[in-house]
Amino acid sequence: MHDRIRNAFNPKFVHFASVSAADIATDGCLTRDGFARKVDEAIGAWYSSSPDCADASEESQSIRDLSIECLHKLDAPQVIRVDVWVEDLGRTSCTYGFICSDEDGATAFARGERVVVKIDTAHRPTEWSGHYREHHSLLMRDFLAYA
Repeated sequence: MHDRIRNAFNPKFVHFASVSAADIATDGCLTRDGFARKVDEAIGAWYSSSPDCADASEESQSIRDLSIECLHKLDAPQVIRVDVWVEDLGRTSCTYGFICSDEDGATAFARGERVVVKIDTAHRPTEWSGHYREHHSLLMRDFLAYA
């Protein structure tokens, strides 16, 4: 289940993901890798939410960077909310911001950024398609600068 939320300051895509007992590590917490999988799932759901996302060339991406800051312990199976937005959309890269929280969004478990680069068949950076840019521009943050 997911939803698109758009306003002038905080455009985002909200995806609800299940955390099962198998996702919980031996120390009783969802790991950084577990959060990364839920963020990947949310970004995949965002991409699939476009009716014409059939361009397979957009799927050739490499994760350049992933930073996750754990904020609160997630130690039981539950449905979590993953909010995703676009921080920056470059010619060949895309930086997503995200927050993973409980289902109602009241307690944040983790936050971070995920940077991907589109690559060609020779594994070189290549430009995003117009469709990808248009679809992802819907999630671009548009904060005003204050001096």
